[in-house]
Parts: sequence; structure tokens; C-alpha cells
Amino acid sequence: MITILADDSLGQIGLALYETLRGQAVQAEYIDLADVAVKPCVNCGSCNNKTYGRCAVRDDADILLPRMAAAEALVVVTPVLFGGYSVRVKRLLDKLGLIMDKHYYLHRGELAKGGLPGRRFHYRVLGVLQTPDAAEAEAFCALVGETVRITRGRGGADTGGPTAEGWPLRRIAEEVTRA
Repeated sequence: MITILADDSLGQIGLALYETLRGQAVQAEYIDLADVAVKPCVNCGSCNNKTYGRCAVRDDADILLPRMAAAEALVVVTPVLFGGYSVRVKRLLDKLGLIMDKHYYLHRGELAKGGLPGRRFHYRVLGVLQTPDAAEAEAFCALVGETVRITRGRGGADTGGPTAEGWPLRRIAEEVTRA
């Protein structure tokens, strides 16, 4: 199953990818984050202590995190804002650590934790730019690359405009299908 989490507030790129996958008879689910209520992480540390592996803040992430963990590939669609994710996406990704391996390891001289226990995480992000901006696209791709690295996964980012025209949706669909 390929899970698409989309903040399609700047175009319908996530929906277009979903339709591309369905046209190829690929099992996929499309979750519009406009209908999801995820509260911000309050950095209470409870998920690593008192309520280990579970967020103390109850919200729709309780429903989404198991679906994200079960996905063969997770595709996130977000407007690119100052080189980063939208608030809707960022709130959900802040809780990604709840489904990742809780053990620390040394990577390039840094303590890191992440990765889905027992398998590699496939993470593809589509960053939607209101207007073309090479520097912002580069910063965004670097941010996604860091997420891939700390989750010990594979994947990366693509950026493009707010219309499906010009997006390599077939290539992206093929890549996530091979996950």
C-alpha cells in the first residue's frame, strides 16, 4: 500500500499522483490533511518516558501513524514555505519518531535515531512551490534528505509548481511502486 499524505492547499498534486497510481492499478490511499487535526508536539518527552512509544497529546496522529508505519511507501505532498514543510505536514512529521526505532546509533559522529524496525523506510516528498525559486527548492530538498538520513530510509524530494502539468507523476509513481 502506498500512502499519500497531502496538504493540497496549493494545487492538487497529491490527488493527481493518487489518480496516476490508481490508473496503474496500484493499491494506494490518499489522505487530505485539510481534514486532519494534529496538535503540535509540546516536547514533553512523555513518548520516550512515561507513555513510551505513545504521544501524550491525543489527536488524529493516533489514527495516521499506524497507517504511515504500515505503508510500503509514504508520499508527502506539501507547499514549500521558506524552504520547509507546511504547518499541517510539519505537525504530523514531528510525531514520526513515535513509529521509528527508539534506539540511538552513531552516524557520521552524531547520535541519531530512526528507521522502521525490520525494514527500510521509503519516503518521497513532493514540494509545491507557488513560484519557481531554485534556492528555496534546494533548501527544501536538503531538508527532506536529512529526514531520509535520520530515518535510515531511502527516497527524496521533487519540487514543482502548483499544477500537475510539468510534474513527473509517472516516474514518481513507478519509483514508489518499486518500494
